[in-house]
Amino acid sequence: MVAEARHTNAAWNPKGAAQTVPVNQPAFQLDRCCALRRRADLVANPAAAAEVDQLVATRRDKWSKQQKAPGVTLTYSRGRGDAIDLLQSPDSGPWTEFTVPNSLREVEVGANLLLREDDPSDDPTAEYPDPPTEESDEETPLAAEDADAADGDVIIDEDAP
Repeated sequence: MVAEARHTNAAWNPKGAAQTVPVNQPAFQLDRCCALRRRADLVANPAAAAEVDQLVATRRDKWSKQQKAPGVTLTYSRGRGDAIDLLQSPDSGPWTEFTVPNSLREVEVGANLLLREDDPSDDPTAEYPDPPTEESDEETPLAAEDADAADGDVIIDEDAP
């Protein structure tokens, strides 16, 4: 929701704009939040759509309360002096509605790597041919990707001088 607000309106993008974004005004209608609600309604059911509405409303209310706190200047992150950060890093304490991971290690699902037990490349005793040396008289055959498609109709005469 915060990212969409920052990208929707250029005036809401600077770090210090977190204090002035009209989160409880009609101007704060965010297309992606509405789209998320419509998807929840279509894919799940009206109860899921209502829950999305509730989650968005809760975040808007908490953001608005932080804006109205006396003597507080709200910034998106890395505020200086008396500024308070709206977005919190995961290691700054317990997670809240505005905790935002900054690393893909914190947001992406781990990949389970499957290895074949019969994979010969995993066998240290496997026999592999030695790579050709530069002094070798043997011609190295061209790989398919080395062939030029434009020369596909050219026949090379190896007996020509």
